[in-house]
Amino acid sequence: MQEWIDNVWAPDIQGPSVLVLDSLKTHKMECIRTRLIAHAHTSVVYIPPGITGLSQPMDVSIGIYMKYVLQNGILTDAAQKRRHIAMSVLQALEEVKEVTIRNGYLKGGLVATGPRDMESNRHATS
Repeated sequence: MQEWIDNVWAPDIQGPSVLVLDSLKTHKMECIRTRLIAHAHTSVVYIPPGITGLSQPMDVSIGIYMKYVLQNGILTDAAQKRRHIAMSVLQALEEVKEVTIRNGYLKGGLVATGPRDMESNRHATS
């Protein structure tokens, strides 16, 4: 997870951000939270177990399609399966429409309606 933070997440962060994580034990380790705050200017919010469908927009919007594509492979060799999974994920992501992702965030209630401070008070834009 630390490698992912350093090599994938942190390089693209342009300012303060929030990362919504599930309750996986690794996600809840103090060293992970500290690294996200210190190296990626990222606050962490943990979702309670059992509410993925309500709080993770990618699962709501494209997860079902991706799971279908990944589960319907007919390959038996481990290397073929890994390649199939990688190619299927790429194909599924390429086919997802922007509006589908946007709707997933809307359904998850994770759409900001304007600039806010730490207490969620809205600020007027110029």
